[in-house]
Amino acid sequence: MDLFFWTIAKDLAPFQSFTADLLQSGLGQYLEATHTFLAMTRPSQYNPGHIPAFEMGGKSHKYLFLYPFVKSREWYLLPFDERRRMMRQHMSTGETYPMVRLNTTYSFGLGDQDFVLAFETDQPAAFEDLVQRLRESEASRYTVRDTPFILGQTCETVDKLVKGLAL
Repeated sequence: MDLFFWTIAKDLAPFQSFTADLLQSGLGQYLEATHTFLAMTRPSQYNPGHIPAFEMGGKSHKYLFLYPFVKSREWYLLPFDERRRMMRQHMSTGETYPMVRLNTTYSFGLGDQDFVLAFETDQPAAFEDLVQRLRESEASRYTVRDTPFILGQTCETVDKLVKGLAL
């Protein structure tokens, strides 16, 4: 069985305590970490008004699709206005799927990826359609890697466990 924890905190320090507490719990002896993605929030350079959905509040959706994302060096060497134009196209595609909430976090220097994206939805088929359309966009030619895709479902039992741990 696979599971993942999507944890959010205002400071990086609590993650160490959370991990230690989790590994020392009854469940911890059965766990093996296969992926760890660390990222932080900050305003988007392409759309400063965009904030991660989890910061806007509201009820979480049933499914969370989490994945790391890496852009090519060529992407970062393009003129900013050209990148912004392509990202506006990308964002307008995403806006046609209001049932999918976006959480963009940044991971430059924190891990082996540039971003960690987390999409929330109650409709997995809508997410699949969105990803297909995004891969057809001009900006996608500058994507080096956007895997692994990790799908999680809200689980009340795990929520109770996490609330008992430090974070």
